[in-house]
Amino acid sequence: MGRSPHAIAGGLDSALHELALVFLYSARGIPCLYYGTEQGLSGSGDRVEAVREAFWGKPGAFDRNSVFYQAIAKLAALRNATPALRYGRYYFRPITSDGSHFGVSTTAPGVLAFSRVLNDQEVLIVVNADTQASWKGEVIIDFSLNPVGSAYTIMFSNKAQPTSPGVVEEKAVGSVTVTEADGSTTQGPLHVAAVTVQPMEIQILGKTA
Repeated sequence: MGRSPHAIAGGLDSALHELALVFLYSARGIPCLYYGTEQGLSGSGDRVEAVREAFWGKPGAFDRNSVFYQAIAKLAALRNATPALRYGRYYFRPITSDGSHFGVSTTAPGVLAFSRVLNDQEVLIVVNADTQASWKGEVIIDFSLNPVGSAYTIMFSNKAQPTSPGVVEEKAVGSVTVTEADGSTTQGPLHVAAVTVQPMEIQILGKTA
């Protein structure tokens, strides 16, 4: 059975693999991780890179310092400590790069934003699938749960030096256009968070105390 690196990239692409792992641990449902993923096994069939038996009898074969092992350990701990990531309702979030026109990403690769909301807690996940360009813009968040001036913090990023999000701001009614999935439009008011994501970066953002 081909693992995600093989299926999505035809080989081991660490950045794509990390994006897939973060989505797995932040989307709805119980994460199901195929053995060897934490070691970066990338093949399928009878290749050495595909089988766990390749570890048997090999000194130091199971590497706890593997970038994938470390990422999975952090994500599992974060999911365990954050009920919204396990039980929260799931909402796709419209985005904008010009501050006025919000909607789902229309480019490929694009930017994906979604929230997990449980009671009064919102966790925001923002993914930039572009391999070359950073993305800076704003994401719609829940109006009632996020008062103006409140702040999110980065709970997880797959990049060493991520950019922290800005404080929550309000967009007045009539100052924005939000295009919904069905093509209809609304005009606000909105509460938004400003985010910056590097190429192939995924951020999990939570509210500060």
